[in-house]
Amino acid sequence: MSRRRALTPAPLEDLLERSSQELAFVTCPKRREGHTQFNATNDMEAVDAWLAEYGDSEPTLRIYRKEVERFLNWLFLKQGIAFSATTRETITAYRAFLQAPDKEWCAPRNIRRNDPAWRPFEGPLSDRTADHAITVLGSLFGFLTDMNYLAGNPVARRRKANGMSASEGPRINAQRYLPQSLMATVIETLAEAADVHRDHRRGRDLERSLFVVRFMANTGLRRAELAQARWNDMEEVETHDNMRVRVLNVTGKGARQRQVVLTPAAIESLHRYHKIYGVPDGLTDNRPLLLSISGRNLQSLVPLAEFQVYRILQKGFEDALRLLADAKSLSKEQLQRLHDATPHWMRRTYATLCLERGVGLEHVQAQLGHVSSMTTLSYQASERAARHSALVNAQL
Repeated sequence: MSRRRALTPAPLEDLLERSSQELAFVTCPKRREGHTQFNATNDMEAVDAWLAEYGDSEPTLRIYRKEVERFLNWLFLKQGIAFSATTRETITAYRAFLQAPDKEWCAPRNIRRNDPAWRPFEGPLSDRTADHAITVLGSLFGFLTDMNYLAGNPVARRRKANGMSASEGPRINAQRYLPQSLMATVIETLAEAADVHRDHRRGRDLERSLFVVRFMANTGLRRAELAQARWNDMEEVETHDNMRVRVLNVTGKGARQRQVVLTPAAIESLHRYHKIYGVPDGLTDNRPLLLSISGRNLQSLVPLAEFQVYRILQKGFEDALRLLADAKSLSKEQLQRLHDATPHWMRRTYATLCLERGVGLEHVQAQLGHVSSMTTLSYQASERAARHSALVNAQL
């Protein structure tokens, strides 16, 4: 094998094929001696065991695999050390690399993984994205520590770039949602901008962002669920009080099936979105709800991918932020909140608004597809605030 190939970043699946001489970390002895709680005998098997924990969630698995892939390539090619020899200093150096990767490590996103031109980065990561990458690694190291494979987690209690303390995994953040008034402003701003650019490609781009933001804000769908949704997944059902409501049949995490109620606002957003493509109302075929900009998948029937929904949401937030900043119609605090918003906030926003409007916890849980009601309750900021207030006064 040539020296050039050995120094080229490779997709995770190709790392397994490289010789043990190239990948010293594959056969490096474990950091912790004694009995482990799984069958891994080397670092790569240990990493595979962690990734297998997310096998029932393709979107999560894809994101985690990407972060591990980047880190292992960097360890091997830049540091020449074993994965299980990672220290806190290693993590600090890696985070700096994330925000200034070598140009040779960067390439456009749309290059296929089996193409020799593939690279693990598109360019430097933002503070927030770099923090997320380290959080993912913290989850990996935490798992391997729990399995008695590693002596400790080098990411635990690391301080983020913004001064916050980062633990091994994500913490509940009461501010990770958009208040109703701000969410409504975002939707109104995108709708007005789409009207202005209606006769141009830019108008279609804005209409798609508007649809995804508004539809998810009114349904609580996961991004992968929206990406896979099709016309024949919708049906009308009758409620116990003889009302007719439209629902979307969804297969969520763990292949669990549920019916997501579509509000009048969600249905109206769908009609508006499809009107620009000339899609008639009342379709019952296998065409995706979410279309490509060209509308080509109306005929091909190929749905968009989850990561594309993520990018559409992110673009919608960015467009709304730019327009609202130019209009100077929001306070500094509101602009900062919108600046901090990520696509991960959408379900939390939906749950918070539903619970604050008095929708029963069990109904919100069913709509979101949560196995535990505690997961649903953790989404609501006002519930936590009320609980904190009540408990701090419960004293002798």
